Amino acid sequence: MVDPILYGNHSSRLSHSCSPNCQTIIKVKQDCGSYSIGMFASKRIHFGEELCFNYCSVTESEKEFEAASCLCGTVNCSGRFLQLASEKKQM
Repeated sequence: MVDPILYGNHSSRLSHSCSPNCQTIIKVKQDCGSYSIGMFASKRIHFGEELCFNYCSVTESEKEFEAASCLCGTVNCSGRFLQLASEKKQM
């Protein structure tokens, strides 16, 4: 988990989208075993276009899941920016 209050940068302000134009990649530094997260463009981004990525977050709370409505408006919108942990295990 990355807490943007403690370790955030400008990428912590990116919005969620079910059709994102950015993605994260986790890397491990071999010499010290620490992790870093990189944010990269996953497709061409035009001037003025909002930067967004898929939050890919999971919750165990059905109440939190129900409140996590996605408003991204993309054609393939899943309707939620959270996944329910019990559903993820079945996949």
